[in-house]
Amino acid sequence: MKHVTRIEKIINGFVASPNEKRRIESLFKHADDRGRCGFEKWLQYELVLYLTANKRSFDVETQLDVDNRKQQDKKFLQIDLSIKLKGFDTLDIELKVRHVLSKAIRALKSDCTKLSKIRPAARATASFAVVLCGGVISQSRQKNLMDEISGLLIIPVGKGANFLIAEAS
Repeated sequence: MKHVTRIEKIINGFVASPNEKRRIESLFKHADDRGRCGFEKWLQYELVLYLTANKRSFDVETQLDVDNRKQQDKKFLQIDLSIKLKGFDTLDIELKVRHVLSKAIRALKSDCTKLSKIRPAARATASFAVVLCGGVISQSRQKNLMDEISGLLIIPVGKGANFLIAEAS
């Protein structure tokens, strides 16, 4: 649970700036008619700038060994961002940006599955799927999503955007 608090603190710090909120809100105005916006690298870059400004240690596009019992076709998986904490603690983060909530939920579940395939010796202290999605999520929909995805954290970003965060098991 303490790792969920850490990732929540990092994301809340990242979106605390009014300028960042405005940029994130405007991001979804540029999605194409199929809901694609292609801003994952932008999000990764912005998070890297935030982490650098806050003197956090991190690695980008980290290659980790796969548990061969869970996946035979690949030897490595690439993780978008790995944040080093005090001691040997590390948070591995797989990032996605999706305009449509249903696609965001699928991406979140898919990334949790991907992260669970990392070999235990190579695995971070905690691994998270983080999806930035557009739209407003009603209270009833939030409750349904939290029932569907154990430990789901939803962080609203201004008007019309949300971070969805789930810890991989």
